[in-house]
Parts: sequence; structure tokens; C-alpha cells
Amino acid sequence: MANKHGMIGKKLITFKTVESTNLTAAELINAQNIEDGTVIISSFQEHGKGQEGNYWESEPGKNLLISVIIMPEFLKPEKQFILNKMVSLAVAEFVQRYAPKNSVKIKWPNDIYVGEQKIAGILINNFIQGNVLSASILGIGININQKVFTSNAPNPVSLIRFMKEDLDLNQALKLLCDSLNHWYSQMELGLYKSIDKKYISLLYRYEAYHAYLISSKKVVAKITGINEYGRLKLEGKNGEMYDCDLKEVAFVI
Repeated sequence: MANKHGMIGKKLITFKTVESTNLTAAELINAQNIEDGTVIISSFQEHGKGQEGNYWESEPGKNLLISVIIMPEFLKPEKQFILNKMVSLAVAEFVQRYAPKNSVKIKWPNDIYVGEQKIAGILINNFIQGNVLSASILGIGININQKVFTSNAPNPVSLIRFMKEDLDLNQALKLLCDSLNHWYSQMELGLYKSIDKKYISLLYRYEAYHAYLISSKKVVAKITGINEYGRLKLEGKNGEMYDCDLKEVAFVI
């Protein structure tokens, strides 16, 4: 297996405005005209998306909006949730450089929180051919220098909240790519247990009782883990067990 460590960020494709960096990445993959590890970056997305098609608000030129194209053919499709863990850990590690370290958490499946506020989101699109994960697009949005949010998002925050001056976006991108390369190499080496352990250690609301909507019913439960397919495992106060995918559970924030 070829060692791909350090490949992410070696090639950058920069835009002032795109409809979506993930859509642009998909077009390049479909045209078979892209290098492994290419990063697409835009100052603004006209139709940036988060999980479940939610709109991603970002002031032009203030935040990091990127899509990373990787070709993890060593990873079996049934193991694809490890990608979510890998990217979430990389983004969390980057955010910890600037925000209070112990307050940075991963909200399942792959939002990054500082305290009770969302600072980053991740959207992954996978391309599967037969039994091979031929390509993946790692869409990442991180609030960096934006001070005012006008959408109805309930709890956004930016890194500027924790800094004295604006962060240089080029330097931020380099540091983010460093973290992505580190965690990608861990995944490539098959160190899934260490990735799982670190992901759980940063999991938002882990082992604490909170309110959730499970199949549209309000339940007080605690997160007990994540199964190998990325489903969220919860336990109610009366011992009832839940095993949920993204569409079956909602956090009551």
C-alpha cells in the first residue's frame, strides 16, 4: 500500500465563488481530472450545504470553506464511517489550537462544537465502485473570522471569539491540512481502535443524560457509544436501549 501521508493540500484549486465546493469536487471526479489529496477552496459558496441539506451560512472571505478529494481505495465501503471520525478528529484538533481545548467536542456524527455552540460542520460524499471506496469528498466549513450571523441557525460561533485579531486563512488552511494528513495516515495504517478511542473521548454529551427526539418522541437518554456503521447508541433512564441513524434521532439543543 502506497504511503499517502502528506498528500492533502499539495494541490490547491481556488475560487472566489462557487455554487458548492462539494459539487465542484464531484464534477472533477466525474471528469476523472483530479489528483488525490486536492483541496478545493472558495471564498464564498452560493448554496453551501450541511447535513440533511441544511443551509451553511458564511460571510464572503471570512471562513474556511473547502472540499478535500481523497481516494481511499484501501478502505472497504462498510468501514466508511471511519472517514467521519478521521475528519472530525482533524477539524477538532485544528479548532483546539485556538479555542479552549477541553470545550471542543464532536457532536455526532460530525459537527464540531465549542461548549454549546457550533463552530464547524462536515459533509462527506463517497463514491463506491463494486466493493471499493474509489473516492471521497470531505466537505469542511469552519467559522473563522465571522462576527455576525444572520441566519436562523441557533448557536453559531467563530474562532475570532477566542482571538485578539483575525486569523490568516492561508495559515489556517495549512494547519488544517496538517491535521488532516496526520489523521489520514492513522486511518491508512489501520489504527481504527485509536481513532475510535479518541473520537469517543471528544464526543459531545457522552455518558450524560440529555433530551433527544427519537422517532419524533422526546426521550431523556445518554450516549453510550457508536457502532461500527456509525449509528448512535443511547440508553434511556429506565434502561431502554436505542440504536439510531441520522434520520431517527435529533439533539434537543
